Amino acid sequence: MHKGEQAFEQKNYTAAIMAFMQSVDHAKKSRDTLTLINSYNYLGSVYIMADQPREALDYYLLSLSLHKQQGNYKSIAETAKQVAVLYTSANEYDAAIQYYKEAQQYAILAKSSNIEAGSLGGLGMVYEKQQKYDMALSVYRRAIRIYETNNDVLGKAVLLSAMGNVYNHTGYFNLAEQNYKEALGYFNESDERKKVAETLNDLGETFAGAGDYNESLKLHKQAYLDAVEIKYDEAVVDACKGLSKAYDHLEEYENTILYQKLYEQKRDSLEARLALQENAKAQMRYETQKAKSQMEIMALTEKINKLEAGNQSALLNDKYSLIAISGGFAVMSSFLIFMWFQKARLKKKYKKQLARMASQRRKQNEKLTHVKELYTHLDNRLGEVYYLNDELSRKAVGAPSIRVSNEALHNATVKIHEDISDLVWALEKENASPQNLANGMCDFASGYLKNHHVESVFSVDPDMPSVKMSGSARKELAIVLKECLNAIAVKAKANKVFLGITTKDDKMQITVRDNGSGNYVDYSDGKLKSLYKRLKNIGGETFVESLPGWGTTITISTPFESFDEEI
Repeated sequence: MHKGEQAFEQKNYTAAIMAFMQSVDHAKKSRDTLTLINSYNYLGSVYIMADQPREALDYYLLSLSLHKQQGNYKSIAETAKQVAVLYTSANEYDAAIQYYKEAQQYAILAKSSNIEAGSLGGLGMVYEKQQKYDMALSVYRRAIRIYETNNDVLGKAVLLSAMGNVYNHTGYFNLAEQNYKEALGYFNESDERKKVAETLNDLGETFAGAGDYNESLKLHKQAYLDAVEIKYDEAVVDACKGLSKAYDHLEEYENTILYQKLYEQKRDSLEARLALQENAKAQMRYETQKAKSQMEIMALTEKINKLEAGNQSALLNDKYSLIAISGGFAVMSSFLIFMWFQKARLKKKYKKQLARMASQRRKQNEKLTHVKELYTHLDNRLGEVYYLNDELSRKAVGAPSIRVSNEALHNATVKIHEDISDLVWALEKENASPQNLANGMCDFASGYLKNHHVESVFSVDPDMPSVKMSGSARKELAIVLKECLNAIAVKAKANKVFLGITTKDDKMQITVRDNGSGNYVDYSDGKLKSLYKRLKNIGGETFVESLPGWGTTITISTPFESFDEEI
């Protein structure tokens, strides 16, 4: 038991599981109920840390059964509450409600008001998930009265914030505002800075829902500053989204675009970090499963050893049944040999599987680490530039030359971010098929042209061949398409564009037609030469028809044979 506790404190979950499972075996043999309960509780905690809630639930239910036999009301209440939390995380709300109510009843018997209030709060959150808002508010109020009696400011603040969420969902924005503001005061008093940032964002959403976007803007700005200072990425993302929404309704479109880009940048950075965390959880799941498998192999080995020992004992003690025993021994030996070969085969298969999983995990870790480092670096630098750009915009009033330079800096920064996003989009595996690639190109073109105030019309063939395209070829096509769109929006000064993607003569054909000036063709242009070269690299070709005053038509043709590559 002590070894398991040490391993758990050191976050060595594999060793902890093995130690606690051994402790369970010893406790069962010695009929030590207290040690058995503690071992089950620890195993539940380990599996929670390893992100395996179903296994954790099994052990807490075993612990709860033993607690009921012991008759310890407080322990029953605590364990039932933990079981309810696990059922909630699994979205099994009926079971969660059952165990929260059970926890509350035993908490009353144990005269533990804190557990009672916590159970009521959990019950309210389940009702809220089920959209039973009246029932949620009712149990929240009961829990708050208990927290007030116990002078538990933080517990009260959490449930006031939860009530604010309910009022927001139901459109009672004035009541939501009252609850959030009261909760905010308690969070400030308790120095819960993450909760402060969250509640400021919630208040910002409340004022936006009520149509007061000026107040919403102030609250989201404060949330952004607080979240940046404590490096709370989730609140930074929510604040950027709220700022973009508020600026949009206030018709300050330059700031709308600025914070929308910042929101997308911060969101992508957060998702990359969460992907790494998920990978770490997968590693823990693998380690705990490995420990469980090792324990099963040890148990099987122990059974085989007992069978061998029993067989030898029978040979020594019954000399008058030598022939019968010899026959039995032969049968047993055959069985043991079969079991040994089975065990060896399973171990060999298990080792191969572990090696393959380890190799895949190592490669995935290397890729994710590289992506995280690159994106985090760019994220930080672009974030600094966005912030400085915002500051300069405010200070440049009355100084036209500074404002022009600042706008150029802003445009260059936005272009860098767009280029990075375009490259990531082009390399995503889900865009490997011609159909998905075509749809993705139209989505990209729509956003690009909209930002340049160009009206667009799209047409995509719904029956393209089921082949795959390599990442390098997708990248080349994406760059070519962007250059075409840039020429239309910037050089040709067009305000209407047609983009058609279809199948013709076993080729993907992309047609881009605009109503611009028709001054696109310049064969000495280095970018145009680069465009031809890129298409040639993937077996494609392009035709440009451009007449001054009549617009431009660009036709890109790529054979499907060049698509059919391994990704």
